[in-house]
Parts: sequence; C-alpha cells; structure tokens
Amino acid sequence: MGRGRGGEDPHSGPLPWGEGGRKRRSLVGCLCHGFFGVLLGMGERLFYRKRHRVRGSEEFAAVFAYKVRKSRGALTVFVMPNGLSEHRLGLSIGRRVGNAVVRGKVKRMIREAFRHERGNVPRAADGGGYDLVVAVRGHDPVGLDEWRRWFVGAVAAAVRVVEKRVENGGGDEE
Repeated sequence: MGRGRGGEDPHSGPLPWGEGGRKRRSLVGCLCHGFFGVLLGMGERLFYRKRHRVRGSEEFAAVFAYKVRKSRGALTVFVMPNGLSEHRLGLSIGRRVGNAVVRGKVKRMIREAFRHERGNVPRAADGGGYDLVVAVRGHDPVGLDEWRRWFVGAVAAAVRVVEKRVENGGGDEE
C-alpha cells in the first residue's frame, strides 16, 4: 500500500510514529530532553498541572473564607494552608480587567509567574503547601517581571500573616 501519489512506495512498512502523520514522543525522548536540558543549562522544566490548581467553587470559597489577603500592584492574593504537599493556584479575573483577550493574557502571565516562583513560596508550618487565589484589578499592561514581583511580594506578606495566625493559636480554619 502506497503512502503517496504515483505508484507503490518502496518503503511500505509502517511509519515509526504511526499512520497519523504526527510524531509521538517516546518516554526515552522526553527523559533525555529533560536530562540534557539540565546539563545544557536550560534549567529545570517547570510545569503547571491540574494538581497545581484550585478547582471548584467550594475550594475557592474556603480560601476566601480563610480571610488572609495581601495586595501588591494590581494583584490581590488570598492564602490558606491546604495540607497537601504542593502549592495550588486559583485565578479570579473579573470582566473589569478587560475583554476576553486581555483577561486571557493576564491569566497566562499569572500562571507563568506561579510556575517560576512556586519553589520560592515558603512551606506551611506542617510542611504542606498553600492554596493561593489571585484576583486582579484593572491596570495598565505590564511585563512578566512585574507580575512576578507583585506575586512574590503579595504571597510572602500573606504567608507571614498565616504563620502569625497559626503561631498565636488561630490554627487552620478549614
């Protein structure tokens, strides 16, 4: 069976990546890319997966009800200890920020700031992570460096408040 026009293909065996025409990555290829990327100075691969997200109205409501929030620039960060091994991010971007294109860009910038700064967010007293819900006010366009600076500043201030609350016996109000 030929794969192209004009007669029989001399290489009639199956394609190494399947018949779909789209090359599939092998596990070895992915592992090597990550390994060699670190060796070549590309740094650690950063991810933002489903386990890193605050999902559902109940989880958002719990973070808002914990009542620890700090603002920097156009960001307001709400923080609550989650008892999990990782920090999670939730986004609350209202229509006042702009149209759908602008809101989408803001979300991408905040996710990128979270991906880069997730390792710098301190752990909770029990060694767990925090649920971070970020709300944004209307603002002039800014670059990623500014988003990262705002994010780190607001999260650090909010985490200090949570630690003080836990230290004074306020504890987790989950």
